[in-house]
Amino acid sequence: MEGKEIKDKRNFDAVSFSDMRISDVGFGKDEYKTSKPNILKNDAVVAEILNISEAAETAIGHTIGPYADATLIQTYADREVPIYPTRDGFTILQNMKFTQPIPNAIFRLLREASEYMNTEIGDSTSSGIPIQNTLLRKFFEIFNNNTEGKWTYSPVGIKNVANLCVKKIIDGFYNNPTYQVVFPKVNAVGKYDNKKDEDFVIDWLTKVATISANNDYETGRKIAELYRDKLDGNGHVIPTRSNSEEEYVENTNAFVVPIGLFDHQRMVNTPDHFCWEADNPLIVMFDGPLLETDLDHLKQVVETVCFDLQRPLFITASVYNVKIAQYLRECIDGTHYNDIGQELTDPEADPKGKPVKLNIAGIQLKNKEIAETTLFEDTLLMTGAKAFSTELGRLQEFSKDKEVRKQQIINLAGTCDKISAGYGETDFIGCTPDKEVFEARVKDLREQAEKVKKVKNHFTDHTYESIMNRVDNLQVRTTVYFCGGRSEAIRQSRYLVIQDAVEAVLSAIKNGGVSIGGNMCVCHYVNHNFDKIVDEVMEEIAKIRINITAAENQNTLRGIVSVILEAIGFSFGSAYRYALYNMYRDKDKAIQMWQDCIDRPRPCIYNIMTNTIEEFNPEISDDCTTIIVPRMTDPCLLKIVTETVSEMINIGNMISLVSPNFDLETLQYEQLKSGAAYMMQGANPMGR
Repeated sequence: MEGKEIKDKRNFDAVSFSDMRISDVGFGKDEYKTSKPNILKNDAVVAEILNISEAAETAIGHTIGPYADATLIQTYADREVPIYPTRDGFTILQNMKFTQPIPNAIFRLLREASEYMNTEIGDSTSSGIPIQNTLLRKFFEIFNNNTEGKWTYSPVGIKNVANLCVKKIIDGFYNNPTYQVVFPKVNAVGKYDNKKDEDFVIDWLTKVATISANNDYETGRKIAELYRDKLDGNGHVIPTRSNSEEEYVENTNAFVVPIGLFDHQRMVNTPDHFCWEADNPLIVMFDGPLLETDLDHLKQVVETVCFDLQRPLFITASVYNVKIAQYLRECIDGTHYNDIGQELTDPEADPKGKPVKLNIAGIQLKNKEIAETTLFEDTLLMTGAKAFSTELGRLQEFSKDKEVRKQQIINLAGTCDKISAGYGETDFIGCTPDKEVFEARVKDLREQAEKVKKVKNHFTDHTYESIMNRVDNLQVRTTVYFCGGRSEAIRQSRYLVIQDAVEAVLSAIKNGGVSIGGNMCVCHYVNHNFDKIVDEVMEEIAKIRINITAAENQNTLRGIVSVILEAIGFSFGSAYRYALYNMYRDKDKAIQMWQDCIDRPRPCIYNIMTNTIEEFNPEISDDCTTIIVPRMTDPCLLKIVTETVSEMINIGNMISLVSPNFDLETLQYEQLKSGAAYMMQGANPMGR
């Protein structure tokens, strides 16, 4: 859906920068020094950046809102994975691929921004991508049109002014009771002193979970209740796929490591193609790197676990040499072994043996720094593993006798009921550590914490908080949510919904509050405080020495600040306007309804499900709109969207500067021809 032109709210309609010049006379109120507007306008590069950004928005935009459409996903790398429908923006973006290097470099920025948002605030990809695309188009529209082949405004200037606007917007609505609810603090033992406070938090978390679960109140309430004993932020709810249509939860002893797969594009075995899951795995932990000299003996481990013991294998090491990584990827892809355990390249391999994919994954778990050492030691404890030694020398050879070798590896390897590893963390579910060792370690850590707490000025490697965080991670209260359904595709779709809701609730707990959804904090605050924000940004510019733009006077600079602020305020309505558009299929009506909401004195939002305009009431949750999100959602989006847009502009800048006459279309055509030729040559490698 194309956005409306930026409204002329402060007499800056079709802002003219004809009076702009490069000033070299300081930073006073009448003159502003500038970074040189050195971008050559390369229409092909600009068009490519906009096309990639537009493609991401188009893929995600139609999935926003209760009347949205789903996207069918199938991973091309594995045709055995069934097609399944999803409206999860993060999943859609992760499955988008661009084979050309320049489009892929541009798109990688969007994917990395999505991963950051998913970690920090529980997804928000569906909101973030339309917002960043609208802001990107507005910046190109304002500063790169009709400029005789050159920008009149440098990318550094855009970034600096936009960042100042972002800072002032966040300062205005963050912790502001007009826009946000701040949760009461838990006591020293992680509990609320009275049930009224606890119920207050659960009510707000129910709203957060409900909107993230596609307006499913029953699911939202269920997930919020699972966090009733985890309101200090130290508990986990881990969603996973059930093996049947039954949906249920189980409390379990789990250990969460904040480290993801070392190659999350390849080490996967789930339908969404960016997570690895395995039941009853063997966990092999190396206390140092895996180098090329370790390859032969690592093969003994892999072949024994995967073929002789018939179990999934999970590996941790500080470094994976390129030869090791290549070997593991070949095992995963099914290009190294046949189904009877012979290497395909072995001349003596049985020609009737079929290639087989091995169930292997791994993370980089280092063991050098103090924090890394403690995490490594605690993982050993929780999984019952013993370290394979590679820190000081090469991996030792195992017995040539198969039965002896199996026992050697079993004695050293750890295990748990299940592992779920993605790009951001690894969950060891159903751990059964040695009870005496576990209790002794927790007791020792608590004693260390008390000693540190009593010392006012100490120079130890640990603080009281860091030690207690370690205790909390060992004793974490974990619930596994098994997502059911009558087919694998349905279970996958349900898993994505539950995962979004869980991450949103956890984000709200960790950030201590909630705010109105639909990105209305930004839209409403900018609309009602426009002149105030512009004044604050102008004052900030006068106080700090930063390169801004080629502005001859204050009026011109004020105009520049105003159009950037207006662009931000308009762009942050993109996602919600998509939700309205997907209901009415009328972009003018969608824009008008959004405008009606931000013009009202109190923050409000039109609820598509109830056909009513609902206000944000921080005092009583029952009287407040149901469209509620974690309170860090908009601040995080503001920062990451602005940064991503700036980086995408800088990519265009670098390409244009290096090669002003860069012919992108010809280059891509040549690359396609080269790739096609390579495929034709490799299509029949045996010459038969």
